[in-house]
Amino acid sequence: MTFFGVLQRIYMISAASPARWKILEDTVLYITAKPLSDTRWECRLESVKALRYQMKEIREALFAVADKSWDPMVKAEAESLAYFEVGNFEFILAMIIWYDILFAVKTVSKSLQSADMQLDVAIQQIKRTRHILNKVLGHWFSFCCDYCKRNCKRNGCGTSI
Repeated sequence: MTFFGVLQRIYMISAASPARWKILEDTVLYITAKPLSDTRWECRLESVKALRYQMKEIREALFAVADKSWDPMVKAEAESLAYFEVGNFEFILAMIIWYDILFAVKTVSKSLQSADMQLDVAIQQIKRTRHILNKVLGHWFSFCCDYCKRNCKRNGCGTSI
């Protein structure tokens, strides 16, 4: 299962039932899960953002769905997502990295679409985005791992790869 496949599963388990969607809305106050789009990458950023900044609440919502569901498949899916996906170190690390990548790309993309964009500014922004992407592939990875470990401890997840 891919990282974005897990995000889609979280959305689908919630959106498939008004009762489950209500659990999500009641538990996750500020940002709700959003469906992914193949053509709009900004939707992916919003989905990752919802999870990054409200991971604990989304896990609580998944546990609540599992507790309140009569359907064994829904119960198993919600528990699997909460324990083995959203509560997984590798998944949290991927979430942190994907958020930073998508945010950097969105920022430059919006700027490049501006009607009054100047060539020198565009080149500077593309270079800055390239620098961010190189950081993700370079020494910045260890920073993300440390951040991820702190995030895992704060949210009650395992911290080993």
